[in-house]
Amino acid sequence: MSDRFLGEVGKIPQKNLAVELLQQLIKEALKTRFKTNLMKQRRFSEMLGDIAEQMRQPSC
Repeated sequence: MSDRFLGEVGKIPQKNLAVELLQQLIKEALKTRFKTNLMKQRRFSEMLGDIAEQMRQPSC
């Protein structure tokens, strides 16, 4: 993902939509890059899922 693309995604007023879009793109990229090592893919996917969940929760 280029800096230009990430900048455009950052401008999306619906932040949940932007997060979902990035999450889906990352998920697809992981599938292609970790085809041979499923364990690494699962751990990395779980870590990204945790980060995405933290981003969704409102700050106190």
